[in-house]
Parts: sequence; C-alpha cells; structure tokens
Amino acid sequence: MRKKIRRWLEIVGGIVLILVGIAGLFLPFLQGILFIMGGIMLISPYHGKKMIKKGKQWWKRIRK
Repeated sequence: MRKKIRRWLEIVGGIVLILVGIAGLFLPFLQGILFIMGGIMLISPYHGKKMIKKGKQWWKRIRK
C-alpha cells in the first residue's frame, strides 16, 4: 500500500515539476529546463538517467 501511495506522489510531483518547467520556459526568473528534467526523473527514473547520460556525452563533444 505504501509503495502505491509513494508512486502516486512521485507521478503527481513529476507532473507539477513539468508544468512549472513549461511556465519557466517563458518566465525569466525560473530555470524551466531544470524543472522539466526533475519532473521526468520523478516520473521515469530510467528515462531520466538516459537523458543525463546523453547530456554528458553532448557536453563532452561541445567542449572539444
């Protein structure tokens, strides 16, 4: 029962962070992409880790 409640809270929290992130893309005082990434990581940890891995690879290519 606790796992179901925790998972439900993670999904709701992730959706809230994604919505705040979308608003942050248009508002100058919020870093929208950070909220969106946090929301994705809460909703789907697998895709969040995959996204971070691709970001690191992209950053290494840019720094060369």
